Amino acid sequence: MTNCPSYLLYVLDSPSFCLSRVFQWHVSVLFPIP
Repeated sequence: MTNCPSYLLYVLDSPSFCLSRVFQWHVSVLFPIP
């Protein structure tokens, strides 16, 4: 049970990280920064 919190944190953090990456990608595509 020691790795349960870290695993839960990984599961919760991974989708938000992926979502932020997708958001950054869309922003860079829509509004290219020179």
